[in-house]
Amino acid sequence: MFQGEPSLGSIYGEEERVAVNKTLEASMDPSVGFYAAKETLELEKEFARVCNADHAVAFNGAGSALDLIFKALHLKAGDEVISCSLNFPGTHLSIIGEGGRLILCEPDPKTINIDPFDVAKKLTPRTRAVLVTHMNGLAADVDMLKQVIDTSTLFGPDKPKIICDAARSIGTTYKGQHLGSEAWATFFSLQSKKVISTLGEGGIVTTNDTHLAETLKNYRSFGRSFEWGSNFKMTKIQTAVGLVQLEKLPHLVSLRRNLADQRNQEFSTLGEINIQEDTPYSESSYYLYTLILPENEGGKKRDQLMDILKFKYGIGSVVGNPPTYKLNQLIRSETEGQSLPIAENLGERIICLSLHPSMTQEVNQYIIDSFTNAYRDIFS
Repeated sequence: MFQGEPSLGSIYGEEERVAVNKTLEASMDPSVGFYAAKETLELEKEFARVCNADHAVAFNGAGSALDLIFKALHLKAGDEVISCSLNFPGTHLSIIGEGGRLILCEPDPKTINIDPFDVAKKLTPRTRAVLVTHMNGLAADVDMLKQVIDTSTLFGPDKPKIICDAARSIGTTYKGQHLGSEAWATFFSLQSKKVISTLGEGGIVTTNDTHLAETLKNYRSFGRSFEWGSNFKMTKIQTAVGLVQLEKLPHLVSLRRNLADQRNQEFSTLGEINIQEDTPYSESSYYLYTLILPENEGGKKRDQLMDILKFKYGIGSVVGNPPTYKLNQLIRSETEGQSLPIAENLGERIICLSLHPSMTQEVNQYIIDSFTNAYRDIFS
């Protein structure tokens, strides 16, 4: 069975084993221990270099990282944060958890990323931030969003911040560079399913704002005698594995893109299917291989297709993602009355097929042929 979203999204090998054992052996000395400051700084410097950012701050998870970004924004009652309704629920829970009012907007039907034109309609004088999710490995057009904000007459010099959710987009490029330097803050996930990972959990924030970076470091480690904080640190062994995984990143993305290219060529002949693929400004890392199916009776045919793939061919698939208020009661109650017809329509048509960098061309061809047969059975 090929999982729709494999439990380990990366490839681990002898290099990771050596890094774990070396760090473990060194840390067994009572005078050394598992204190990770030096190793964390090394990972942060290398991650910032890869992302062309001034700073990187490592955390125990991407969720913690986003919570603390919003804490640093000091949201007040009535402050609004705009975000695309097609999303992972945790992204929107961070906004609500820090006291912000979540304003949902529509996706672009081609990319399923946030639609800058709908963002322009949702801006108000209360907008404090726009949270931009780079969906499934494809970058949103951040410069277009900056232009929308900069040309708005609603704001003075204190304009809304752009925060980027790149949890699924490590290795994705935007205008020729790795994501991570184009927004006030960008956060990445190093959880087990992601393109690279740090032993199950982990996250990292990149920014060019020195004050934000120092504030996040304070929050991460009990305030460092300056302010509120708690313990959100990454472990020493995780940082060692993270450095190995980061070195593998270009190769892992290349493997994913080769598999996706093979699929794109064949699926482009299927007519009404829309493939989430590269744009003029972004090369996808293909964290999830995402297709948008034709209209299909409120998702019924999509669900039938997923069942056939699973039970007849042994191929997993996932829906990444429907509107968050469809999945989470708190988000639904917090956004009651907001209407997102485009997102709801796309949420019934999205399907993401199993993809992993260790797949051979033969396995990939089997997935292509199986999907093609099942699709024609359901949609012909």
